[in-house]
Amino acid sequence: MHMLMARTAAYVLLVMSVEAAWAQRSPADAVPFDISGFESEATQHLVDAGIIEGYPDGTAGARRVLTRYEFAQAWGRLLRKMRLQSSPVDWDAIRTDVPADHWAREAVELLAETGILRPSPYRDVSPWHWAADGVANASGIPDESTLWLTIDGNQPLLRREFTQVFANTWQLAAEQESLPAARTEGARDLGLPAGTPLAMAVNETILIGYPNGSFGLERPMVRIEAFFAMARVLIALEPRRHHKRP
Repeated sequence: MHMLMARTAAYVLLVMSVEAAWAQRSPADAVPFDISGFESEATQHLVDAGIIEGYPDGTAGARRVLTRYEFAQAWGRLLRKMRLQSSPVDWDAIRTDVPADHWAREAVELLAETGILRPSPYRDVSPWHWAADGVANASGIPDESTLWLTIDGNQPLLRREFTQVFANTWQLAAEQESLPAARTEGARDLGLPAGTPLAMAVNETILIGYPNGSFGLERPMVRIEAFFAMARVLIALEPRRHHKRP
């Protein structure tokens, strides 16, 4: 019970931090999104930072399911804000289902070059499930001559997949001193194992559980959930980025 109250308090503080960031933002034209309250403020904070865009009809599609392509595009923009180190990738040696002229191709390449999504010699290993330490479940014989990066970009992004990408990103950012080390302690009352991507996401108030005590990891991610999580990462990043500037 005490842990649950602590999570609730942390969530309230998160809302306050988003509202504070909104109040201090640079003036920008208001975007008529289909949301209100602190959700609108979190979304507008991302718009002002150039992380997300609305639809032509003036809405954010806040209650729509987020696709992997949409997430890759937004997360790629967030990665540029984080200035993570990247390594060249030989795309001629990688088989991917993302066309070279696709609008999300550049973002997918950045996710791979920073190590957030990793190509695999195993065709059945999804890059969305690949841990930052290189551990992944695979079967069959690896193809040493080919690496696979299958995005399935039009598929909904699951909350579990978002949690893994968040954990990979935060871990790499902490190693490069762009963000503080994430808290990874568990919580028995929430059935939360220590040292897992879920523990990181919950402790950093990135992923919020449901009233029944579950985290719905196999449920598709709704756009507003992702907006709020990205706003939290952006707010955590900004003081350190400004501090590191000469």
